[in-house]
Amino acid sequence: MYIEASGVRNKVAQLSSLQETQTGPACISFWFHMYGNNIGTLNVYTAQGGSNGSPVWSRQRNQGNRWNLAQISINPSSPYTLVFEAKHGTGYQGDIAIDDIVAKPGRCGDPGACNFDQRNFCTWQNLKTDNFDWSIHGRGTPSSGTGPSSDHTQQNANGLYAYIETSAPRRRGQKAQLMSVSQPPTGISGKCFKFWYHMYGRTMGTLNVYSSQNVSANTLLWTLSGNQGNRWNSAQLSITSTQSYNVIIEGIVGSNIYGDIAIDDLSFSNGACGLSPAKARPRSVTTTTVPPTTTRTVTATSRGYYVYIEASAPRRPNDTAQLISPAVSASSNPRCLTFWYFMYGAHVNSLNIYISVGANLGSPVWTRKGTQGNRWNQAQVTLTNSKQFNVIFSGVRGNGVFGDIAVDDISLASGACGGSTPPPGAGPTKCTFEDVYICNYIQDLTDNFNWTRKSGSTTSSGTGPSADHTYGTAAGHYMYIEASAPARPGQLARLFTPVYPAVNQDQCLQFYYHMYGNQIGRLSVKLRLNNRLGGIIWSESGNHGNQWSIAQVTLQNIQINTPTYQVAFEGVRGAGYLSDIAIDDVSIFNGTCPSPGSCDFEHGRCTWTEAQSGDDFDWKQGSGRTTSGGTGPSSDHTLQSSSGHYLYLEASAPRTQGDKCWLVGPRFPATKNTCFQFWYSMSGRGIGSLNVIVKYPDAGTNNTVWSLSGDQGDKWLQGQVPIVASTTYQVVIEGLRGSSFAGDIAIDDVSFSRSTCGISPPSASTSGGSNVTTTPVTTAAATTPVQGQLNCDFTSGPCLWTQDKTDQFDWTRKTGFYYYIETSAPRRAGDKARFVSPQIAITQPDSQKCFQFWYYMYGDHVDHLNVYMNSGNGLGRPVFTKQGTQGQKWIQASITLSPKVPFQGVVGRSYRGDIAIDDVTMTDGICPGSFSGLDCNFEQAGLCSYVNINDNNTDTFDWFRATGTTGSQGTGPSNDHTYGTAAGMDLTYPIPPSSNGHTHWCT
Repeated sequence: MYIEASGVRNKVAQLSSLQETQTGPACISFWFHMYGNNIGTLNVYTAQGGSNGSPVWSRQRNQGNRWNLAQISINPSSPYTLVFEAKHGTGYQGDIAIDDIVAKPGRCGDPGACNFDQRNFCTWQNLKTDNFDWSIHGRGTPSSGTGPSSDHTQQNANGLYAYIETSAPRRRGQKAQLMSVSQPPTGISGKCFKFWYHMYGRTMGTLNVYSSQNVSANTLLWTLSGNQGNRWNSAQLSITSTQSYNVIIEGIVGSNIYGDIAIDDLSFSNGACGLSPAKARPRSVTTTTVPPTTTRTVTATSRGYYVYIEASAPRRPNDTAQLISPAVSASSNPRCLTFWYFMYGAHVNSLNIYISVGANLGSPVWTRKGTQGNRWNQAQVTLTNSKQFNVIFSGVRGNGVFGDIAVDDISLASGACGGSTPPPGAGPTKCTFEDVYICNYIQDLTDNFNWTRKSGSTTSSGTGPSADHTYGTAAGHYMYIEASAPARPGQLARLFTPVYPAVNQDQCLQFYYHMYGNQIGRLSVKLRLNNRLGGIIWSESGNHGNQWSIAQVTLQNIQINTPTYQVAFEGVRGAGYLSDIAIDDVSIFNGTCPSPGSCDFEHGRCTWTEAQSGDDFDWKQGSGRTTSGGTGPSSDHTLQSSSGHYLYLEASAPRTQGDKCWLVGPRFPATKNTCFQFWYSMSGRGIGSLNVIVKYPDAGTNNTVWSLSGDQGDKWLQGQVPIVASTTYQVVIEGLRGSSFAGDIAIDDVSFSRSTCGISPPSASTSGGSNVTTTPVTTAAATTPVQGQLNCDFTSGPCLWTQDKTDQFDWTRKTGFYYYIETSAPRRAGDKARFVSPQIAITQPDSQKCFQFWYYMYGDHVDHLNVYMNSGNGLGRPVFTKQGTQGQKWIQASITLSPKVPFQGVVGRSYRGDIAIDDVTMTDGICPGSFSGLDCNFEQAGLCSYVNINDNNTDTFDWFRATGTTGSQGTGPSNDHTYGTAAGMDLTYPIPPSSNGHTHWCT
């Protein structure tokens, strides 16, 4: 379907689906084509209650002469319709087209992540403007002396990777480009793109990574040339862009065949990162970036100075070193203490800040304990004291030599630390509630009572925190609801953030909450858009224990046409006074939140926390070798280098056999098909056990679902376990100390996905529990096509299909049974084999048939599979075409067509290009649609369940169903996306030559 840009300007076209009644998380995917100098805007809405609301997805301007994939995660709370809206540009070169709309339950996967193990490119696509394509392969490449022997993900012959084959007919300098799905603007915090590469061979070419905004010149971000050794190497780079962008990975052929380049394990994560390896930095980079808001006055170099405590001998555990500031004069106004600290190592103890008045040291006003990562971290503390005082930095030595603590760049400034409302257009914001004005947060006047700023414990024992989260001491502040009288059960208190300017991208709300007490009510988060309070976007209830927990919520409905927004925290009092609820450290960042529960431990524990009680010690963050010989990993799994991080169980003294440590994951809702995956290292003669426990906090029960014991070898191994829970659950990773110090157990790269999976490794044991219910996985039985005029499963021969006599060779029947083209000698590149159906009788001139078949196209040299309709006037153009390897699997195709159907297989450049077909059928009528009423590929005569909206207030012209090119040169697609040919249909909107700013809606 498309909009035609010729004609009157200033128009809008809207296309609407039928109402979808299934609510909850869903993933909408579709392909769009926006090519031309006068492209306007394409918006997508989920209309509820008669209102379109704000777009859930939007693109503007020229996106290039190609089909682009879009994916949108939605979470409607009520029935909705999907609306596609096209707004007119400034001229006739502004055709916009859409095709192949698909809706699936569950959130979309991480956009851009791919390990190629499903034998496809995930959301990446080979570009058509280069010289050749990337291929998916396993084991070694065809040429010896170059390429990997296995993939990186599984590190065995079963895994797959993407690579460029540089043997003939490739020539030096030819390029293959792989492009990611369109990524949203990164905001100020940026994105980190990570991947693994293999560049081994004496005539190696070049691997480049570009960012591409719209169709402007690509920006080179990363480049590497030459032989990098016969191994997989990790790479990462930062991307910062104010516009939507794509990442393009480009492989360039070297001087000979020994130049195969491979890539694997592509991923995007929030936040900037360093460039790795350093030699991959381009000589000059010009990018569209958001400039930093501040610049540190001290440059981080090896020539700079800092102060630190040395943990080596003769120091002993709990030895203390104190650094005392000059006297600070008394003041009635608050002041902000800022400093940077470095706490990294297996034996790091604690760093404390005290305010000393006279001889009275008092309690610390700020504290950190344990390793905080291999980096400098900034801290700020608001100080208010009416008497002269000194600031004391107190470092405490841990139980080993790997416990040095450093401090640098100390400053004291007038005014409270942070917390002010950001100006329009600003990026991230944070509030720690140390500011007496609580960052200009607003108490709601229409609720029952107010939130209260507090430090230390709340007034009732058995509920509420005893320290804040920011400082971890009784000196820090937080906000809470006081559940004692006069508050009554069910009453609520609502706290609004300041009014923030909306931005045209998702944002991540992060905060810490404390819900401890036997009568806890509910804590909810809502959005207020244009002064209208929306529904709940996050909620928790019940007793979560005496601990601070992290929450992250992606704010998805904030768009540029919503000028302002506020976040509302709503606390509801429980059945009694033991229901104090607190929040602290509220942050809003640009970009979507990380996937819940996923963590590579490069920057802390993400949403995982150490158990506050019940276990004997904590997991530690490590890198490189652990402190004991003969046990533990030598590197992390994520980066596979000594600079990467993981968590591990330190089995040395004072630990004894049977001691346990628990790492607790975030709370998840009930599920029928979640897969928990992780990597583990269990190397050493004294290894104990690693267990995965599903905890049901509401029921107070646990269930061990995965357990492994003993030495598993000096390598990282992948574990996975399916989780099926009928109620809220958490995953707990338990490490048990074994028989000796040589029992360090490590974990890395934990993740959750909405999919079914089995137990891995099979040797892992499980134990059942009454709290777990399972739903069997059902598979559809294969159907045998009815033998007839065209239908054939080739079990008894070709049925009525015949070999064409005007081609170069024939299709061959293979035991199994199916037909395929054999591409070995004497076949040459470009040879064609055609397999022709019997003539199909058409009883009505406008009757349609559904032609379905299965095809198999796997190999480095696969060329084309084409399907034609022959009405006696020659083959014409194909009605279906596929090019290149499609993965090691059978794929079903469905085409609505008529009368006579020839298959044509085209030989590729070498013998690994066999193409097979099987189970061909033809039935009367159009091909059936998918289960979802939102899915549509526009091949049938109508618009599936979509209709053009006829509302003169919002819609001024219509979307058109089209095939081939649109009516104007220099705009629109030349083929559809479904079939990749001019016979396929798409949805386009026609743009009149003089129509500016008009919109087309299609729902």
